[in-house]
Amino acid sequence: MEPGLIAASERRALDAVHARYAPVNDRVAAILENIRCDCRQLASETRNRGNERQVEEFIARLSAEVGNRAYEVSRRGGREPVDPEDARRWETACRRSDAPCVVIERQRLSALAVRTTRWNYLFTVPGASEDRVVLVAHYDTWRGPGADDNTTGEEILKQ
Repeated sequence: MEPGLIAASERRALDAVHARYAPVNDRVAAILENIRCDCRQLASETRNRGNERQVEEFIARLSAEVGNRAYEVSRRGGREPVDPEDARRWETACRRSDAPCVVIERQRLSALAVRTTRWNYLFTVPGASEDRVVLVAHYDTWRGPGADDNTTGEEILKQ
């Protein structure tokens, strides 16, 4: 066999590995197209408004999907005490055992923070175990043409 060529059996094994990742490649292509569309569609909005609108639309879809299993809380930041109603919602979500639920937390960022959104969003699915599983995704609010920074983390969690 010539150098640089691989045997047919090795080629089949390699093709099988590549086939497993074809759905990911398709998803990456879709993400890139969505980013291009997003950059064109939101051009008339400020970054804050466009980014916050997109997150609020996502929260509305998520809340509609899970119905009464979505609990919304907010935190104003700093050392302000937690609102008693928000604490009650959090406890209710943690005690729920009939079905998975999600706690949607909006954290107001300092006015001094130079960002493209005024909020930080946390989505928590409380569990019955004391063990913790932490999944972290970075969804950059910067509207730029690149999935490597803007959507990779959250897309990995979706897979």
